Formats: sequence, C-alpha cells, structure tokens
Amino acid sequence: MSEQTILSVRDIQVHFNVKAKSKLPWAPSRTLKAVDGVSVALRKGETLGVVGESGSGKTTLGLALLRLIPSTGTISFDGRAIEGLGRSGDERAFPLIRGAWRAAAPFPARRAVVAALAELGRGTGLARAAREAIEERLRDGDFRVRLEAALALGRLGLVEAVPAIRAALAGELDGRTKRRMNEAIRDIEDGARPAEEARRLHEEVERLRGETARLRERMDRLETRLGPPPAQSPPPAKTKRPRPIARRRSRGRPPRRR
Repeated sequence: MSEQTILSVRDIQVHFNVKAKSKLPWAPSRTLKAVDGVSVALRKGETLGVVGESGSGKTTLGLALLRLIPSTGTISFDGRAIEGLGRSGDERAFPLIRGAWRAAAPFPARRAVVAALAELGRGTGLARAAREAIEERLRDGDFRVRLEAALALGRLGLVEAVPAIRAALAGELDGRTKRRMNEAIRDIEDGARPAEEARRLHEEVERLRGETARLRERMDRLETRLGPPPAQSPPPAKTKRPRPIARRRSRGRPPRRR
C-alpha cells in the first residue's frame, strides 16, 4: 500500500440470506450477494464516486466500508484496520461516520452510526459535534434508533443534551424508549454533580485564600503603624528554696516491768 493511500479495501463481500417466497416452511432460502468482491484504493486528495441503479448495493457498500454491517474482507484507513473506528478518537473518521447515515437504511445500520458517533466523541474534542449529530436522531421514525440515540447521549454525558432529550421525551410514545430517556437524563445529571461540587469547592478555596491574603495585609499594616513590639526583660532566674531537714526524734525503750 502506498504512503499516499488513505483508504485501502480488498475483496469486500456482503451476503444476505433471503427467505424464499413460499408458504412452505421447508422452502430453501437463497443467498443475495449485495456486494461481491469489491476492492478500492483511495489516495490522498482523491474523491470516490459510486454509481449504480437503485438496489445495486451502493448504500450497502458504504456501510460495509465503515463496518456498520457484517462484511468480510480487509479494510484499512490510514494504515489501520477500520474495525472500531468509532473508538479511534481520530477526527478524520468523524465525517466518514456521519456521512454513512442514510434515512432509508435499515434500522441496524442507522443505530450503528449513532453508536459509532458516541464512541468517537466520548471524552474528545468531537463531543459537541457528536452530540449535535445524535440529537437529530432523537426524531428518527424507528423507536429503536431513538432509544440508541438516548443511550448514546447518556454515554457522552454532556449537560447540553438534556433539553433535547426532554423535548423528545414529551412526544415519545414507546414505553421502553421513555425509560431509557429518563435514565439518560439521570445519568447525565448524576455525572454533572461531582463536577459541579468540585467547581464550588474550588471557588470556596479561592475565596478563603483571598480572605487570608487580605487579613495578612491588614496585620502587616497594623504592625507597621504600631512599630516593633517593646523588648521584654528576661524573667528573673528562679532560686531554689532550701529543702527543710526533718530531724527524727529518737524514742527510748519503755522500762521493763518486774
């Protein structure tokens, strides 16, 4: 692979098992080869266009390139395997994942895009862009995609996502999705509390430091105005008092009686 090659694809295949159009339960299924043996080498600065009639596998190929649907073959992005691209933290992967969204794609593919955006933006500088892209999926027509969007926003943990989740929750009809949205809101708010408490504690420490500095300045001014304290004479040396000597009186023996 050349050093200028950004995307390298070798022998990508996507096959689906399709049930036969028969009411008989023992009717054999057939294999639909949506993508069969595609290889691509995309160099830096190049643009790849995929042209074909409806149903020819263009969307399936795009989803397979991002590993958002099961596929076989080798895919490398900038010399690295594309598996786990959402966890790579590479900013160049963001437009690839966001561009893989297709409203007409099956719900597993749409849900996978949402999950990959959350993984890519979590704890990185792409968190805001990922949040904005995922918030749009709260209005998806499939409740399973909306559910994944709520969970993804909860994993991102950004407080700015709470109003969008609340707005989607007001119009949500699916009970399971409602529960997940409420859980996402609680997770975000619970995660924000330690940060808020740490911020308040830091402000309190800074306030106490300022008051300590002002008190120290006042004490310095008072010491300057009053002058140095008078020298104190040393205390008189303590003299030891003589210890009284106790004399013991001798007692004679009593006379013996006869």
